[in-house]
Amino acid sequence: MAVQPQTPYKEYTANGSTKSFALEFDCDNQDHLIVLVDDIEPVIGTWSLSGGAVVFGIAPSAGSVIKITRKTPLARAINYQSYDNSFSYAALNKDLDRAWYALQDLGYKLGQYDFDYTYAVDTANQANTKSNQALQTANSALVNSENALAETQPILRGGTGATTAEGARSNLDVYGKSEVVALIQTGGQGNIVPIEGGGTGADNAGDARGNLSVYSIQEVDSEISDAINAIPNATETVAGKAKIATTAIAKSGINDTDIITAKKLRDALNAKGDAPVYGFRGFVRVLGNGTVFSSKGAIASVSKVSVGVYLITVDNPNGSTLFPLLTTGSTSFEFGIIAVAESTTTIRVYCKNTYDGSSADQNFTLGVHF
Repeated sequence: MAVQPQTPYKEYTANGSTKSFALEFDCDNQDHLIVLVDDIEPVIGTWSLSGGAVVFGIAPSAGSVIKITRKTPLARAINYQSYDNSFSYAALNKDLDRAWYALQDLGYKLGQYDFDYTYAVDTANQANTKSNQALQTANSALVNSENALAETQPILRGGTGATTAEGARSNLDVYGKSEVVALIQTGGQGNIVPIEGGGTGADNAGDARGNLSVYSIQEVDSEISDAINAIPNATETVAGKAKIATTAIAKSGINDTDIITAKKLRDALNAKGDAPVYGFRGFVRVLGNGTVFSSKGAIASVSKVSVGVYLITVDNPNGSTLFPLLTTGSTSFEFGIIAVAESTTTIRVYCKNTYDGSSADQNFTLGVHF
């Protein structure tokens, strides 16, 4: 069979449903085909050669690019013999066809190489041309910028109208840095201004303070700190500084150096509301046999006079009137108890049986205020 002119390559764009893609060139062996889907070779067995077409088991996804290329191997499959009728026209035609297919495959490949090379050369030439044009443009811009820099630009065009810093400052009517510093140091006069002229008579802060006889901030802080440290701590006889007592110190009643405020005093006494707070000058707890269980304050002595009668002596140097307050140690109504202030220093306590009026020993607690 004659081999017709043909291109051993075909390319398709899949639509997602078509499975069969015609070769449009001669090929009777699946092994002589290279099939790519998006430039990736499909898994073996997912396609086959049937009826002059590549047939996929599952249609390639839409948009996929299918490339089919014939690659006939450069090899002879038949060894002709004189005794086995292998040298037939059919076998010879097939062998020659394969050779011709291989030549077509090589010719197509060479054409692709030539096309790729030509395209690459053309592209490189175009890029080189663009590069040269860009370089020329850049050189022109550089020349223009250098020319512009060399020109003296007037103020109206954003320049200074001068080629030197001094000329520019003069044209713009501004001071230089050194001129500004000098003006600041001299009160804007350009020279040291004496005190009589409203200046400081100095060109530095230290001398200016000395001339004006004033302290610096640091010196003022130091003087104040020294003055505070020089104030003595307040005592009963020396006026000075003192610390306010905390609530804990006020309640403890031990510290004799901190000052107690009205609120701290109220908190220490556990006083509530606006009612005045009164305290006992003396406090004593007596057992029925006359034994003192506990005693505080102005209680001088306790003695049992007779059954149910007790005499409490109070240390009352000012001779104030005594006001006793009694509580009984019994919760029964069987006993009654009374305290009588006999003088400014003695209180007599009577304990009686409420049923028959007889005297009876009884525990009691007495507080005295005067």
